[in-house]
Amino acid sequence: MDKKAVKYEHVDVLLVDPSYVMNDGWDDDFEMYGFDLVIDTLADGAYLVFRGKLGDYDDEKDEFADERAMGNVCVDSARIGVCDYNKAIKEEPELKRLIDEKPFFVTVIRDFTGTISYMTDEFDDVHVIGISDDGKRDFFTM
Repeated sequence: MDKKAVKYEHVDVLLVDPSYVMNDGWDDDFEMYGFDLVIDTLADGAYLVFRGKLGDYDDEKDEFADERAMGNVCVDSARIGVCDYNKAIKEEPELKRLIDEKPFFVTVIRDFTGTISYMTDEFDDVHVIGISDDGKRDFFTM
């Protein structure tokens, strides 16, 4: 999958490690599993999801995280997948149970209209970036 960005219109967008969805085994054909975008993070861990624009982030302001935190994406396969939440649940009903039981594993951006892409910063950290058409649902991972 060589996509660099995907456009959504009024979609609940799911940010999730693809390995949590692909219960039938590992396969690099992410489109087969309904992913619109799969980003190599080069590292595992917990990625925080914040409201706003990455350029507005100031790591010296402690209140930034509390004020703009939207959720987490736990990554065990060094990848973050982006897909339509409702389609993912329809294709993989067991995913809904995982989300209900462990909501800190994924983030759902509700009613998103805009473009989701990614970039690598000067420290080689990878960020998923959502730019909403109305500017009210912008988000990024850190």
